[in-house]
Amino acid sequence: MRRVTLVGTGALLLLAGFLASHLLGRVGASAPGSSRSARASRACGHSWAFVGRYTIDTHHSPSYAVGYIFNQVKPRMAMTTHMPYDPYINAETIAEVREHWKGPFHFGAPDMVVVNVTKDQIWVRDGVIPDYPNVRAPNADASIAQFGGLVVPVPIYQREDLQAQSIRDAEIDPNVYYPEGYHPLLMQDWPTKKPLFIPEEKVPASMKSGR
Repeated sequence: MRRVTLVGTGALLLLAGFLASHLLGRVGASAPGSSRSARASRACGHSWAFVGRYTIDTHHSPSYAVGYIFNQVKPRMAMTTHMPYDPYINAETIAEVREHWKGPFHFGAPDMVVVNVTKDQIWVRDGVIPDYPNVRAPNADASIAQFGGLVVPVPIYQREDLQAQSIRDAEIDPNVYYPEGYHPLLMQDWPTKKPLFIPEEKVPASMKSGR
């Protein structure tokens, strides 16, 4: 179980930092005989997948784990937020949550959904927001100009350096919530001591000026 935010109202359980475990080509049970980080690094394929996998496995909750927590707490309604919301993966995400949780469930997405909670009812509605918010992707121009590509620095700290030991001790063993016969390859350590370099031609157009 990764970093989780619990908002308790006596009725609603909200889990933040949520990703379906099948994202980014995650497959199969890990083979014995080599370190998790080494196996995950070989499985990534390229730097973007590497960064994504590490971010998911250290700072987000897989949907199987989310369903497990919902079933332990048994709220009147369970919700998720800070998550991908895409028709291509939503059905699989629900199936993974339903592995453990059979009660009321709603995506806390797309952004700005509104949840009304009373002692008798809970309902979800769309918030009133602009159609085109003023948000853009990070810009890589400075890094490209200096290095010829995007440089992703090595993290200064691992999560173990930032979290109290009591929090680390409370992490749920993934074997508890993944179904029998399935255990994804996890990347929980940054397995390189050098910055990642992504050549300019691999940097998405949305991260360059004038696009």
